[in-house]
Amino acid sequence: MTNLAKRRRGFRNWRSVVVMTILLTAIAFMGHGYAIAGDLKEDMKHLKSNFLVKAQEVDTLKGDNETLKDKLARSATYQTPESVKSVSRYYINKYFSGQAPRVTTVMTCESGLDNRRDHTNKDGSIDGGLYQIHDEPAHRKNIARMFPGVPFEVVVHDFDMSSKYAKWLWDRSPRNWVCDQLI
Repeated sequence: MTNLAKRRRGFRNWRSVVVMTILLTAIAFMGHGYAIAGDLKEDMKHLKSNFLVKAQEVDTLKGDNETLKDKLARSATYQTPESVKSVSRYYINKYFSGQAPRVTTVMTCESGLDNRRDHTNKDGSIDGGLYQIHDEPAHRKNIARMFPGVPFEVVVHDFDMSSKYAKWLWDRSPRNWVCDQLI
C-alpha cells in the first residue's frame, strides 16, 4: 500500500469518528430534552395540586363570608338591653383587659353582647352565649375539664365561666371567632 492510500484510509476513519461524535452528542441532547419534559410534568402536577388547595381555600372563604353576612344581618335586627351590654363589657374588661376593645368589637358582631344569644348554624349546630361558643365535642371536652360537673349550656350562658373559657380560647387563637376575620 502506498502512503497516499494509507492516508486516505486514515482520513476515512477520521470522518467516521466525527460522524459518531455528532450522533452521540445529538442523542445526549435528546435525552436531556426528555429530562426537561419530565421536569415540566412534575411542575404541572405541583401547579395543579396548588390550584386545588387554593380552590378549597376560596370555597372556605365563601362559606365564611355567608356566615358573616348572616351574623351581621342578625346583629342589626336584634336589640340587646343596655343592662346586659353593660354586664358583658364588665366581664370582657375583667378577663381581657388590654385586648378588651377588640374583644368587645368582635363579640358585638358575634352576639350583640348578649349572653342569652344562641345561633343555629346551617349544619344544625349551635353557637351560644356572649362568646358564641360552638357546640362541638372539643369545646364540650375543654369546658368539662375547666368546670367539672357544670353542664355545657350553663357555662356558655354564664358571664363569668364563659368569659374564663373564652379568654382561654382567645389566648390560643382569636381566629376562633368568625367576626374576628372582619375586623
